Amino acid sequence: MTAEADHSRPDAPINRDIDNLRGPIRKQLFDMWANLGSTEMPKLLQQVKPETWAKMNFVSTPVVSDGSSGVGLIHPKLRAKYNLDDRISKTQDCIGEDVLKKVREKWHPLNSSLYLNHKTLLANTIIPSNGDRTEMANSVEGRPPILDHKVLELASKLPPSVQVGYFPDGANLNSGKTVFRSNNADGELMARFREKFLLREAARPFVTDEIYSRPKHSFMASSNYHAGGPIHQVLKRLLTKENVEAVGFLDWPKIEAHLASAFDPQLAHVAGQNFAPCLQAASFVTISQKFGVARASVE
Repeated sequence: MTAEADHSRPDAPINRDIDNLRGPIRKQLFDMWANLGSTEMPKLLQQVKPETWAKMNFVSTPVVSDGSSGVGLIHPKLRAKYNLDDRISKTQDCIGEDVLKKVREKWHPLNSSLYLNHKTLLANTIIPSNGDRTEMANSVEGRPPILDHKVLELASKLPPSVQVGYFPDGANLNSGKTVFRSNNADGELMARFREKFLLREAARPFVTDEIYSRPKHSFMASSNYHAGGPIHQVLKRLLTKENVEAVGFLDWPKIEAHLASAFDPQLAHVAGQNFAPCLQAASFVTISQKFGVARASVE
């Protein structure tokens, strides 16, 4: 949103502040994802070459998608062989040069980010863990709006500043603490933005100011579980040195450290950084065992 002015609405409030927001917002975004997921992200970002960023007009969606894939659990030899720049380049190859040309020369970065989101996070993260597959597994009927092509086609034609609202006086908005925002401090620039702005404006005559300005908040499963409880026991049974090394491409010392920290009450405030990798590693182990997958080689 802050990467480029909204030229379709020259008088949009975001256009006045965009040059001062661009750098700080980008840093806060990556810091947020590092706190939520991989603390290695700041170091990994240094692997991405300037020309790789330029090829996708500095849109960060493929980088965020890579961080949610469990790649941090891969054996160090493989991560050294296939570093982040190499993986992002492979993603770009799958997207295709015709689309990347539009990303660089035609589309606003917000629309580019949404497109790349649908090609990466939607299929590999949102549908498996936050949408259709999770719902079907529990006999719940649901439909993420982004799977409705009519909604998507309409949204793609909207000016960026209508898709996401910008409120310069963000500190006075109803925010509260969410996984994406800690407070309303002026220094927390992401608190100035509100998703689904057009929908908010349409509903504004019928809802309170509190509801109108409330930030989007994901409903995520808990990452905090008791040590020695059922989930801890299952993970300890699956994530043994023998089981993990039998997969072949996983980093046992790192997984061992995640398992030791995920159920530590003293580390409850960063449980997500340790619990999610345990689930990912357990999935690799389970798939390997159930399907009789031969041990992989890291050479």
